[in-house]
Amino acid sequence: MAAEAGDPAGMFWLSGHLQQRGELAEAEHWYRSAAEAGHVPAWGGVGAVLEERGDLPGAYECYEHGAALGDSFSVLRLGALIEGQGDLEGARAWYGGAADAAVTALSQASAMNELARIAQQQGDPAEAEHWLREAALVISGAGSDPDLPPLLSTVLVRLGMVLHDRGEHAESEHWYQVAAEATGYPAPAYHLAAALHARGELALAQHWYRVAAESGHPQATLLLGTLLLEAGDDHAAELWFRQVPDAPYAMELLGRLLEERGDVEEAEQWYHGAAEAGVSGAMTRIAHLLEARGAQEEANRWYQQAAEAGDVLAMVKVGMQWWQCGAHQEAERWLVTAAEAGDVHGMFMAGKLADDRGDTQQALWWWQQGAQAGNGPSMEMLGLTLAMNGDVDTGELWCRRAVDAGVPLALEHLWAVLDVEN
Repeated sequence: MAAEAGDPAGMFWLSGHLQQRGELAEAEHWYRSAAEAGHVPAWGGVGAVLEERGDLPGAYECYEHGAALGDSFSVLRLGALIEGQGDLEGARAWYGGAADAAVTALSQASAMNELARIAQQQGDPAEAEHWLREAALVISGAGSDPDLPPLLSTVLVRLGMVLHDRGEHAESEHWYQVAAEATGYPAPAYHLAAALHARGELALAQHWYRVAAESGHPQATLLLGTLLLEAGDDHAAELWFRQVPDAPYAMELLGRLLEERGDVEEAEQWYHGAAEAGVSGAMTRIAHLLEARGAQEEANRWYQQAAEAGDVLAMVKVGMQWWQCGAHQEAERWLVTAAEAGDVHGMFMAGKLADDRGDTQQALWWWQQGAQAGNGPSMEMLGLTLAMNGDVDTGELWCRRAVDAGVPLALEHLWAVLDVEN
């Protein structure tokens, strides 16, 4: 066995294995043996074991020794211990010292990255940008340490985010792309794709989402599937959604695809998985399927659950059910909530319920909202109500718009109402 033969790397590997199994005393023994044999990262291992056992002074001492020899893990854990005691300024001072005097590029860049994190936490993006650029320079001038690429990915993504927040999108995307191409890590590819997606560069966004998804990035996989779905490539979208079977929104979208092509039984399975994770739209789809099968009572329970979870369509459904039962106060509660969330049918019904209880001004306000959002019935009711209250010209204008929006008899209704008024 390498450890028993005195090999420091073997001792270090054995220590980590023992630590994972919870055999802390044995792990500490082998970490110390490796450290005393000159294996620098083992000092961080001793510190980690002592920290896990609650011996913070001992851990502090070991981390300090490891940091002095250039162990980046020791640098980070010592700073974290200081910060964990509520001494943010002390942590910043420690990281600043490590950034100035670190033995290795990895520990120096790690300290700079932590300084950037603290600066962001304190609301100083300029300071954060400074340290991130410094860290990137240190890493780019270093050798081929296998621990540098993940740190470079983190540093450049963070730099890109700082620049993006400041509105410098071109440079932000530049650093995301540099990180993606230099490290092969999925996070920068995902951030680049998201930035491209936000400004409508869908083909490029799809490419970079695919790069990130192929490296196992779950959010990139979901968004790639969504873009493919929007582009009409249902087959490819389904394949990507199936790559993230535990992602709630992927479950819902996969359910919709399956339902549309008639695979209702499997669709319902995916909807239930999404519903259990709290996706309100999936709850509404379950209710719809139950309603189609005639299981109205169970469907109503799912509609209620979906409405309470925030699904707007379910809110409208629940509100209409209460309205049909004559419970107008409860109906108005749900329909107004849906209207406030932007649902045009909710706006129309909120106006109707306000009108039913004699609040014409509130009714006009809701119908105005619905009309401006393109809802034909709201345009008609707005026009009729304005005309009946003396503003015939504006009323006729809205009724004509209602005809164009798919309410063909709106003008006839207007003339009939005016005839009755006359």
